[in-house]
Amino acid sequence: MLIYLHGFNSSPQSHKAQLLARQMNHTLQSFPEHIALILAFAAPGL
Repeated sequence: MLIYLHGFNSSPQSHKAQLLARQMNHTLQSFPEHIALILAFAAPGL
């Protein structure tokens, strides 16, 4: 699954990016390590 979120005013420090990063980190803890390693979250600065 690919999720693409785009916002012209977004940044890695935005509330949305921070919230999603925390949720992804929490969710990835339930995956086996070999699967969690291929899943990633990125919020690059534009």
